[in-house]
Formats: sequence, structure tokens, C-alpha cells
Amino acid sequence: MAWLGGLALFTTVLLTQEGQLRQQASESDLAIRASAVYGLVWFDADGRARTEALDVEPWLHDGTIEIWIIEPGSPPVRHVAPQSSRVDVTSLERIAEEVVARNEEVAGQLDDLPYLALPTYPEGPATQPHAAILTVGAPVPVGAGPLARSAIVLAAVLGVAGIAVGVLLARWSVRPLVRTLRQRERFLIASAHELRSPIASLRAVCESGVAGDEPAEVALQRADRLSRETAERVDELLLYARLDAGQAQIHKELVRLDLLVESLCDTHVAVEVGEEAPSPVELDPKLVRVAVRNLIENARLHGNAQEEDLHVTVRGARVTVRDAGPGYPPDVLDLLASAAPFLPSTVGAGVGLATVCMIAELHGGGTAFENAPGGGAMATIDLSPDGSPRRT
Repeated sequence: MAWLGGLALFTTVLLTQEGQLRQQASESDLAIRASAVYGLVWFDADGRARTEALDVEPWLHDGTIEIWIIEPGSPPVRHVAPQSSRVDVTSLERIAEEVVARNEEVAGQLDDLPYLALPTYPEGPATQPHAAILTVGAPVPVGAGPLARSAIVLAAVLGVAGIAVGVLLARWSVRPLVRTLRQRERFLIASAHELRSPIASLRAVCESGVAGDEPAEVALQRADRLSRETAERVDELLLYARLDAGQAQIHKELVRLDLLVESLCDTHVAVEVGEEAPSPVELDPKLVRVAVRNLIENARLHGNAQEEDLHVTVRGARVTVRDAGPGYPPDVLDLLASAAPFLPSTVGAGVGLATVCMIAELHGGGTAFENAPGGGAMATIDLSPDGSPRRT
């Protein structure tokens, strides 16, 4: 009886967890699609939805999830809509009206199908949403799946040993799925945050040049500069994705860290070397260049630091970059202390610092971020295998 009771309890827990994972996977997929649409679609000054970027993302139109962008009105305007729908369109329009009126996210069930609705805003400093992005998913399957049935049969045959093996197998097999979903969601949200602003600026420059508001040569030069900046952000996002997925290869070699850092700094930036004689450090020079460059660019951009305000110190395998700006805001320090996967651009960081942390951890070291005594932000990366800095 004890064995049967334990088996029944194990079966119930397994089925419950599988149902919760299916529900979480469905909700995560809805959130991923909605976040991607939010980053790709924008409204111009006339209130027209610019949806060209959606056409180059075929995975958004695979038919598994319906994507709508509805602007409430009399009648409502459907800027984006599928060719056919599994739900009542009138109900979707009422939901869009509620989202815009309440200015907040709404989730629930419509005709037994899960949905998620997000408010979206026009370009500029607007606080009132202009329309609603709605994603409608497929019905969440119920009942035991292949994993649960296999685990139950194994438990019935092997008894207590089978129960233990089933639990370990379930945890091992579900972990890659959860990790993959989290990686996809983090990368899409980071991409939407990092690329939305330069893409919008690039479109504005192109429209200005086409309309003749400025000479075509000037507009082309501005577009070229913005495209280069966007390409750099894409490269950084791809490196972040490889690091996050554990696919980045590290190739260490003996390198003079002080010379490497000096090669990344302008002539106006003084690089201070510790009292001990500089000696080679075993590291991956390509990844370390990215990490140090991110710290310097972060100090310049978010610390409002000119070249003469930057102080770079190299001591052994440790590099510290300090600016004379206002320091890290409390919300950024909280995110760094919580080991957040990335810092949204709304708090002024992006994926740069997250990439620095991953590179340090890949070398077996650590990072530290703090406000320096007397003012300014101070970031340290330690590339030694037992690096003591941590996300502070």
C-alpha cells in the first residue's frame, strides 16, 4: 500500500508539473511573439503602423500563434491581422479597447484559447498607448504526454528505484527545454530593446532624405553612420547569444594585459599599471578586447565621461574603469547584484555589462560594479581563475 501510495503521488506530481510546464511554455511563447512585434512595429507621426520589419521574420507567421495589432476607434483599425482566426474578432477588439484604456498588460482565455495583450505607443515621449498588440495561442494540451507515460511505466516496473530514475530523467529532460525558452525570450527582448531605437532613427533619416528635408548626401552620411552603429549592436547581441548558450569557444594565450588595454584607449586616456612589474596573463585576447571596450564605452556613454575623465587601471589580471559621472543608479546596481541576464536600455545599460560578466565567468574570474568614493562609477573585471570581484 505504501508503494502504491508513493507511485500514485509521484504520478500526480509528474502530471501536474507537466501541465504547468506546458502552460508556462505557452505563456512564454505568447510573450516572446508579443515582445518581438513590439520591437519591430512602430507608429509614425501620422499614426500609421510601420510593419515592414514583420515581413522579414517568417517565424512570426508560422500559423501557431495569431498576431493582431488593433487600434480602438469607431470602427477599430486592424493594422496587423491573420487571414483567418480561431477566435471572435469582436471580442479581440473589446480586449484591445480595454488594454488601451487601462494602459496595462492583459492576459486570459478567449474561446478556450490563451491570449496576451500589450499596449504599444507612438514614437516620441507619449504616455498614452495608441494601439494594442494581441497574441492568441493554440489550446494547451491536457493529459499525460510521452514523458509522463514513460516515467510511470518505468516506476511501475522498477518500484522505488524506478521512481527515483523517473524523477531524475524528468528533471534532466525538461531542463534543456526550459533553458532554451529562457534563452529565446532573453535574446528577443534584448534585441527589441537594443535595436528599436537605431532602426527608428535610420527610418527617420531615410524618410527625411526621400522627402527632401535635407540634402541626399547628408542623409546618406547619417544613414551610413546609423547602419554601422546598428551592425555593431547586432554583433554584440550575437556574441551575447553565443555566450548565453554556452557556444562561445575560449582560446587562451599569454598576453600583456596592460598593452592590450592601452591599444583600446585613446591617447587622452591614461592607463595606470600597478606597482608590480607587468607580466603576461593567460586569457582570450579577442573576448577580453570586447569586455574592456564595453566597459570603456559604457563609461563614456552612460557616465557622460570625456577621454580626460576616464581612469583605467591594470593590476595583474584585473582591469578597473572609473568615470567622473553621477555613478550607477540604484536600479542598475540592484539588477547587477541580482545577476540579471541583461539590463534593459530603459535603465541605461543594454547587454554590454551582461557580456562583460559572461566573459569574466568564462575565464573563471568575476566582475564588480560600484559607485566610487568621491563620485563616479567604477567597474572591475578580474580575469584570474580565482577572481574575487563579483556583481556588487
